[in-house]
Amino acid sequence: MKKREWYQNLNLADDNYLDEANPNARAVPTNKKYVIKCVLAAAACFALVMCNFWLFLPFRNTPPDVSRYKNSPYYGVIQKLNVLTWEKPKYNNNFEIVKDTLSDFLSFEEKGFMNNSDAIPDAPAEAPEFDGENTGNSIYEEVTDNQVEGIIEADRIKRSDKYIYYLDDQTLRVFSIAGLDSKEL
Repeated sequence: MKKREWYQNLNLADDNYLDEANPNARAVPTNKKYVIKCVLAAAACFALVMCNFWLFLPFRNTPPDVSRYKNSPYYGVIQKLNVLTWEKPKYNNNFEIVKDTLSDFLSFEEKGFMNNSDAIPDAPAEAPEFDGENTGNSIYEEVTDNQVEGIIEADRIKRSDKYIYYLDDQTLRVFSIAGLDSKEL
């Protein structure tokens, strides 16, 4: 084929094909939806990476550094107090906190607290025995400095004339009032 015919046939080609074949042209997509999808995908990937950093970076499990007090005459005391007062975290990272919270919430929901049930799950069938002592004739005595007269505020400790009632987490403990001979009933 002669060059003249070849150039004439090249005029018949679509300009889009020529633009694609041009090695000097920038490969920028002109489709706005494609650009928006790419930006959203990049933002989602960034958010996922940041979330994973927050969830899985471990907490500090060593006491804080007190080397800045090295020149102090109390440095030995400071080191010992630092070790004694530092508490190791209960969880290793935020993921464990979220997992524990979700499992508590789900177990709370499974027990029926979230479905307006009147029955209290895991409640004992009858009241526990208190060494045969009768608690029915004890008189309530207020030991709290109430802010509003006539309203008994919630406490961990309540008292009657014969017993002290202590709410230990979810367990009610009853103690006799007998001075040094007091005991848990």
